[in-house]
Amino acid sequence: MTKLERNLERRGDCDTLDSAPELVGDAPPRSLARAVHQAWTSFARDGDPSCEALGQWPPFSPDTGATKVIDVTASIEDSRHAPLVSMWHAREPQPINHGTG
Repeated sequence: MTKLERNLERRGDCDTLDSAPELVGDAPPRSLARAVHQAWTSFARDGDPSCEALGQWPPFSPDTGATKVIDVTASIEDSRHAPLVSMWHAREPQPINHGTG
């Protein structure tokens, strides 16, 4: 049984912050890790990452550019990546040439 399997069996989550202190430091943000885990679990189960820990997570829309920002607190920012989004939406899709013609 792997460490992850034992951890899941014992705790029912993926709290493995202690296994990588060089990445997370001496005081890893456990509440943040639990919140993100809760969002991933919700997304995997329902297709919607909204959860109690992080609140409502609206679907992305090019009209608003709503983006969930997860930090010490979680928030929604509109148009956070507007230039990037508009660049992608400005591109014309090109047909794929499979070399059959």
